[in-house]
Amino acid sequence: MIRKAFLLPIFFLIFLTSKPFDSNARQYNSLYWMKGIPQSSYGNPALAPQPNFFIGLPVISSLSLNMSNRGFMIGDVLRLDMYNEYYWDNDNLLNQLKPNNHFHGSLHVDLLSFGLRHKDSYFIFQVTDRVELNVGYTADMAYLLVKGSDAYPSNMLPGDFIGLGTDYHHYREYAASYTRDWSPAITTGIRGKILAGLAHTAVNYESMHLQTDPSDGKRKLHADILVNSSNTSIPRILKGEELDDGHFANSSHAVDYLTNSNNLGAAIDLGMIIRPTPSLHLGFSILDIGFIDWKEQAEHVRITGASDFSGIDLQDMFEGGFAENFLNHADTISYDFDLVALEGSYRQTLSPRIIASAAIDLSQRHQLALLTQGFYYNDRLYPSASISYYARPSHAFGIIMSYTVANMNYTNIGFGFNLNLGPLQLYAVSDNVLAAIQPYKTQLATLHLGMNLVFGYRPQSGRPLHGW
Repeated sequence: MIRKAFLLPIFFLIFLTSKPFDSNARQYNSLYWMKGIPQSSYGNPALAPQPNFFIGLPVISSLSLNMSNRGFMIGDVLRLDMYNEYYWDNDNLLNQLKPNNHFHGSLHVDLLSFGLRHKDSYFIFQVTDRVELNVGYTADMAYLLVKGSDAYPSNMLPGDFIGLGTDYHHYREYAASYTRDWSPAITTGIRGKILAGLAHTAVNYESMHLQTDPSDGKRKLHADILVNSSNTSIPRILKGEELDDGHFANSSHAVDYLTNSNNLGAAIDLGMIIRPTPSLHLGFSILDIGFIDWKEQAEHVRITGASDFSGIDLQDMFEGGFAENFLNHADTISYDFDLVALEGSYRQTLSPRIIASAAIDLSQRHQLALLTQGFYYNDRLYPSASISYYARPSHAFGIIMSYTVANMNYTNIGFGFNLNLGPLQLYAVSDNVLAAIQPYKTQLATLHLGMNLVFGYRPQSGRPLHGW
């Protein structure tokens, strides 16, 4: 038997114990049609970059941070009272949640990238480190965590806990893409990727329901949960073992972790651009169709059992440090589980992203675009949509403005630019600049920036641009 508050949000444990660096999946709403930036092709391998040749400066060519939460904003739970002081409003938090919700955070860093055009073809090679976290959670589970099992309404038993899941991974991606203009009307692209897994944890809630115990009349949560983990601290935490200093305790451990090649996989991205008229562009792509086989320190931990649950006081959890209070709650909450741990490799299937977009050239300097994309996780599709306007006052400078609807949130204003100083290109794009101004009112925060060396930077037609 093990006494663990296991059903607390385990993704916080993952953040605290196994991540190699802080992470916030990549969004492509604003960047997608900015062909002056080579990294715009990441959203669709059929989108050939405008420069004939580019070199991404190592590590700093592409840094992408993203956070998306379809459920609530920080301001929904941390609110101001009549005296202008903050307090925790658990009831308001629960009222904001949808039946199924999703948190997605990522950090992508290009270690190396370059690309070149050859006649009607374009080739791109890149090496990228990807850290990603997905958490699927339901309104019913949030109600249980905050209110406890005794307060759970009888008419809601056994509760809708279908859709729960947590998946964290860190892997390195070695990618090569090929883009080909088959005719003025059709361009296709394919990107093949070899994946080297570095760390992974997946929490699968295979069975979960509330039931009234006839012996004492208390409601108990029955759970059957499977945790798959490779090269992380999660199994040791669950078994109550003492933790070591982690992968980055010293340079030797860090090198061993970052050069691990025991967890291999493969993936593919597919894309197409159709031009019914010279000024109308239709783009379609599907990304991250693939898998990783995890073998390094791979373990399976199955937790089964039943226990009553009194709920969590969010204010107590976060005031004074989450990690310390989390462990205190783990010692006091009466959760009894059976735990069985086994070693053995397993396969992780990546969560694909589907993108469809249409752009119209108002002139050679102005473009208007619509884009929809869906992220598929845990048998559910989480969509978003945006409209953007891209303008190029000169060959060396471009700006984009966008409006995005994501996570049932309608206050996402995006902005971005690219600036060429000779061959040196600087760029920065965000799908929601308001996140920096009003962080408590955001459910989407993205930033993609970097520096490239670009050559042969000109319109594909070879003609001068029209006047501004």
